[in-house]
Amino acid sequence: METPETPTPAVPETTETAPAAPQAPAHVLYEIRDLVKSSLSTVGNEVKDGIVSVLRKDEVAKRAEATTKVMSKIETLEGELKKIKPKALGVTLDGKPAGELVYQADDVKKHKETTEKLGKLHSALNRAIREHNFDKLFELANQG
Repeated sequence: METPETPTPAVPETTETAPAAPQAPAHVLYEIRDLVKSSLSTVGNEVKDGIVSVLRKDEVAKRAEATTKVMSKIETLEGELKKIKPKALGVTLDGKPAGELVYQADDVKKHKETTEKLGKLHSALNRAIREHNFDKLFELANQG
């Protein structure tokens, strides 16, 4: 004999979604906001210190860059100065220099100009490092 089928109970359809995450009571949120607001009211000095720190780093970098530019210019000019050499007044039959060694007029002029430029660069570098006055150094660093 066959057993009658028992009907399975129908499952009601639901439109429920997952439960929402628990939220903090409103008074806790207000309390946290008040704490943040009051703690920020005392950071004025910290903000000022931060600004000073950033501006100081920028100025140090600017001064270091100008100093290295001037030092590089000094090295270049010193190299140019070493290239200026006296020339012999004449040559022997076999092509060797003979006679007294003298500077040509244009060499004397170039030597004088280079020496003056070096003096200005050294002076500006010394003033910047010893007296903390970088005005002339900045000017010379930015010249072509």
